[in-house]
Formats: sequence, structure tokens, C-alpha cells
Amino acid sequence: MKPRKAGTRVVSPIMDVIDWQTFQYNATQWPVRGVFDWKLDFHWESNPQLQDKDPESAVQSLRSPALGGGVLAIDRHFFQSVGAYDPGMLLWGEEQIELSIRVWSCGGSMEVVPCSRVAHLDHHHPPYQFPDQELLQRNKIRIADTWMDAYRKIFYRRDTLAHFIRQSESPNITERLRLKRGLGCRNFHWYLTTVYPQLYIPQDRPALSGELYNVGTGSCADYPRGQDLQDGAMSIAPCTGTGSQHCDLNSELEVRWGPMGALCFDARGERVVLSPCPRQRPTISRLRWKFIKLSGQLVHQQSQLCLEAVKEEGLPQSSPKNVSTHTGGLFLRPCNHHPRQQWHFEQLVAPKGA
Repeated sequence: MKPRKAGTRVVSPIMDVIDWQTFQYNATQWPVRGVFDWKLDFHWESNPQLQDKDPESAVQSLRSPALGGGVLAIDRHFFQSVGAYDPGMLLWGEEQIELSIRVWSCGGSMEVVPCSRVAHLDHHHPPYQFPDQELLQRNKIRIADTWMDAYRKIFYRRDTLAHFIRQSESPNITERLRLKRGLGCRNFHWYLTTVYPQLYIPQDRPALSGELYNVGTGSCADYPRGQDLQDGAMSIAPCTGTGSQHCDLNSELEVRWGPMGALCFDARGERVVLSPCPRQRPTISRLRWKFIKLSGQLVHQQSQLCLEAVKEEGLPQSSPKNVSTHTGGLFLRPCNHHPRQQWHFEQLVAPKGA
């Protein structure tokens, strides 16, 4: 497929935010681009380091793997030629990710333009929550089955609701697949390697990925949503079965966490925390773990201590100053055969398809 040139660029302004309660104007820091994770959730990602390296980037548009659906500019003829919006999408939600993958894969490009700003009234309060979560999942299923090829398995392992909906009903994507073939669109591997190489591709090896289940507590490793990453302390919580607690022990011996796989199990003293995974290879020794399948122990390679689940009442009174004493969590302890040091990676679903 030859890439199209004239009229194939889709552009977005910088999206600033107006608080719906106070009407305070909050300017978004540049550079910013649109991205999504393996649960197919979109967000804006700011990277001020880019501007530090290249001062001219303050006025140059920035290539973006995805754009938000609120405001964008696109040539009308190009928009219609690549299939407009997918008519099979229900209500609203996810259409911006589907359009973004399709534009890039079918000969176009996407950019954020720094010299244009549009403020959006932020409605993150109950009246504006999505009315039906299953409708949103069905939109995600259409994206996964139309555009993600074999990589859709990664999505379904992290969103078990979508997996079970997909098992009970197949989306009618015949026309979209015909459009994809007719336009000569590139595959999702090309998109990941060329457009969005920063997105970590999980390995999800059997018996080394899934919910990290602790035998002694009957709970799973967890990280409270909304918690500040600067703290990063892992916790122990009831297993959700939704895919939100999915982690991946990869061949670099990193335990990757989160829907982007961008966070790694790390150690701060005896406490196990999350920290951003480095891009360099091989990874730093502090982030390396070895899983011993026979005993179920997860051994921190630098300290040779074992991962142990500690409930609230099991914390020592003389904890380090930088460790909270009112919650349990994951700790490094001398290895023994206590069930609190026995772990299993539980893969919740087994998506079909190549």
C-alpha cells in the first residue's frame, strides 16, 4: 500500500480543561499526545522532556498514536474514503481509538498542533458517567476483532468482561473487514512498531502472567487505583477476576503491572513498590525477580529475599519511617515455606484466535 499524501493528515489542538464546578481554566502542558493502553482506554500523555531536548518543538506539531474524539480537523473526502466513523459503534466511547488506528493503518497520520488550543468543560462527575458499561465493552470488542489481529488476546486478558461478552456473541464486522482489505490497510504489528513503539508488548507466558494469587491469604497482589505513584506501595486485596490485577513476568525477569505494562515491581527497603520500568536493556538488577514454580516463591534477585503477603495485623511495630504502619502489603522477607510466600499466576481467560 502506498501512503497517501495530500489531505491525509488529521490534526488536533491541545485540549485544555475547564473545571465543571469552579470553571477554572487549566492549561495542558506541552508537548502532549494521545495514547491508549491494552484495555483500550484513551488518555493524553504529557512529555515535557521532548521540549527540553528540542526547543523548536514548542511550535512544531507532534505525531500522535491517537487523538481524542472531542475536537479534530480532517479532510472530508479523506474521512469518507477511509470509512468515516464506524456505524457499528454504540452511543459514544472508543470511536476515537478506532478512528486513530484506522487512519494510521490505512495511509493517514495524526498530529497535535501546539499553536491551537481548545478548552473542554470536564464533566467527570456522576451525571456524565457512561450509561451502560457493556455497550462500551462491545465497542472495544469491535476494535479488537477488526484491527488488533493476534494482539487482541492481550486486550481480552486484561478485560475479562469483554472476553465473556465476546464468547456469547460475535460482533458483525464483515463490512469493516471488507473496508480494511479494500483500503490495503497495514496490520497491527506495523502500527505498534512504527506508530506506537513506546507501548510495551506483554509476553503473557502461561504460568507466568495473570492475577498474582497468594496461597496464605487467599488474596491477590493489588495496587489501589488513584494512588500516587510516588508512593507506589503494593497492597494485598481480594482477587477481582476482571483483569485489573493482571501482571506479567517477562523474559527480562521484570514483573510488569498495569494496562500499559509500564510499571515494574521494585523494592524500597523491605517494601515492594511500583516504579516506572526503564527502557534500557538489560533491565536494572533491582527490578529482577525469579519465580520458582515448585515452591511458588517469587525471589527478588538483588536481595535474594522472597515476596511475602502481609495483612494489616501482621506488620511489625518497628517499621521503617518511610513505610506506612497502618496497612499490609507486599514485603521482602527471608525465604521460608510459609503459605504467605507461595504464589500462583492465575490466567483468568484463554482467548481464542491466532
